[in-house]
Amino acid sequence: MERKPHCKEKEAIREILIHSSELRRWQLWIVMLRKLSFIPGKLLRYYSMNTHMRTVTTGPRVVQQTYGPPDDSRTDPPDSCIDRVPRSIRAGKKEAYTPKILSIGPLHRRGEELQDMDGRKERHEEGFFRRTERNREYFSEIINTHSNQIQNFYSGTSNLENDEHFDMIRRDAIFILELLLRNFEGNANDRLLRIPADKLALKLDLLLLENQLPYFLLEEIYNSIRSSLSNLGNPSFIKICLKFFRPLFFSSDVSDEHGFMHFTDMLRDTLVQNFRAEDRPEDYEGNDSEPLPCATKLHESGVKFTRDQSPSLLEVKFEGSELRMPLLSVHHKTETLLRNIMALEQCKYHSRTIVCDYVILLDDLIEDERDTQLLVDAGIISNSIGDCKALANLFNKLSVEICSSGYHYNYIYQGLKGHYNSKYNRDMAKLKSVYFGDIWKGTATIGASVLLILTFLQTINSFKR
Repeated sequence: MERKPHCKEKEAIREILIHSSELRRWQLWIVMLRKLSFIPGKLLRYYSMNTHMRTVTTGPRVVQQTYGPPDDSRTDPPDSCIDRVPRSIRAGKKEAYTPKILSIGPLHRRGEELQDMDGRKERHEEGFFRRTERNREYFSEIINTHSNQIQNFYSGTSNLENDEHFDMIRRDAIFILELLLRNFEGNANDRLLRIPADKLALKLDLLLLENQLPYFLLEEIYNSIRSSLSNLGNPSFIKICLKFFRPLFFSSDVSDEHGFMHFTDMLRDTLVQNFRAEDRPEDYEGNDSEPLPCATKLHESGVKFTRDQSPSLLEVKFEGSELRMPLLSVHHKTETLLRNIMALEQCKYHSRTIVCDYVILLDDLIEDERDTQLLVDAGIISNSIGDCKALANLFNKLSVEICSSGYHYNYIYQGLKGHYNSKYNRDMAKLKSVYFGDIWKGTATIGASVLLILTFLQTINSFKR
């Protein structure tokens, strides 16, 4: 039986805390002294409760997690896959990373404007219990089995106690599954699915980086009740996800053979899965400091912009003097989707920032509305957001504060710069533009050339006589 902490022991620890200037410093003191058996277990729990510090055991290791306001200096748990968007990136457009009507997980749970959905979550949960003939305890047991893994999945902070935290995870997971199943079966009685504006807002909220649950958990809960869905044909989890999210995905061809971290990661996979990424060269030092000329200047130097039919949106090719890019459809939700994918890459794919590299390439090509108009006319961009100036502003702001691994399109940069820096290419392009810019200029040029040749021949003839 553990003894109660003596006053002298409490006083000793208070002295340590008072003279420790940083939070993590006094946490290390407590862990160190605990290992030396100087502090009884009950005293450690006493100070843990009063400082909102929880000890999470992960195998042989002990991870100290602190709950309270976000702290960028905090060390993330080793397995964290759901991150807070870095503040410098979030400052670019806060609303692109913030849910509008639905909070999932702990990171936005306290948003007052999102509390209205709590009642709907409870009703969807009850509907899920009736559908599967399982009770709350059954699903709580699945959650508890993965408690440490779930806890480490979030790098953001939470003020929730353990039981409340896992109750929230269970309720949110079941709400998502019931929503996906109702959408799959075409349920017209669910208001969230019946009203197009609400349905679109739900889709976007469920794709935000900070508004995620672990994919493995959703899939495991779903697979545990899949046998009870014979009336729907026992669809796979990826199948019901695709039916719900497909209109917002960049590709309808999605494979889950490698698994996903969460829905934002699934969204990214629709972009990168067919991209043939090369390993980063060991001697790669980044692109040179010379900026890439914009699309208009490249076009004036003889570069031809054409649409490519590749199934991968990111598959950019430059051969000869032709830059080929697949069609990118830009609508009012494209910015939110790209921003969250890019934030995910900044947090998790440091050497595989493929989407970030693609957006930065577009930003370099687009300087103003003349460049966007050129790309729209070439069939490379489909613009559904307004005039070309708005499109230019979108891409000019997307890559602010974004770091790039850089090498994915390095050969494109080198090829375009080499072509532009060739005086011969620029002179030939100018000649074509001035004298063969359209059919009328070309006809006039050919006619004038023929007339000049005939005059020259007639002059020579007159001298011979």
